[in-house]
Amino acid sequence: MRKKGSFLLCLLALSLSMTVQATEDSKPAVVPLPTGIDTEAIEDGGSAVFAAEFSISDFYVNEDGEPAVRMDAYGRELFDLVDISLLEEGDTIVLGDEDVTVETLKYGEDGSVTINGGPAFEGGYILLTDEDTVYYEADMDGNPLYFNVGDLDLELDGDFTFIDYSGDETTAMEYTWEDMLAYDQAGIQNISFTAEDTIVTVENGSVTNITRGQVETDIEAETESEGSETPYSTRIFAQ
Repeated sequence: MRKKGSFLLCLLALSLSMTVQATEDSKPAVVPLPTGIDTEAIEDGGSAVFAAEFSISDFYVNEDGEPAVRMDAYGRELFDLVDISLLEEGDTIVLGDEDVTVETLKYGEDGSVTINGGPAFEGGYILLTDEDTVYYEADMDGNPLYFNVGDLDLELDGDFTFIDYSGDETTAMEYTWEDMLAYDQAGIQNISFTAEDTIVTVENGSVTNITRGQVETDIEAETESEGSETPYSTRIFAQ
């Protein structure tokens, strides 16, 4: 009985040792970086630049008699360059709130990273980079994918401007907040604002600028507020 008991204890110890070793050897899942877009902080007087979606009818006069706009803020799912460079087959990466097992992995000469065959296949993804610090998920055409990070209801600054490139990189139409509230008269009633082509600038809780069209815009992926630190910055392209 003593020999049998000792043998069972040895088996149990060996099993525990193998489990601990497997846990120690397993790599943690690669997760996205924080977006840095804090909608509560923005509404409380913060400053930020971000992609957004809304319609022309979302401009209105609030109960305080001030011009305002309702919108949905959007961000890209960004990944640290080092995390992606160390990615291997068999690893797990979180994409769109889903744990994705990397079954196949291909690094392109352009810096792209194709996972599980790319977006042309079910369960496939592609990550691109336009700088030296982050990767972002893209569609089959190479366009960045955006996700909703929260809704905002903000007043327009007295010097607010809406700059509309309308697909022309060199010519822009400029509108004031009065134009946005009287969009029928301003001739802009058919404009739609999407995350892929709209950049919103907020300073001290008020919208100072909205730019729509083919422009390259610096995006600080951080809500500027007291005591905040910028974890990274990136550039997005409104197309």
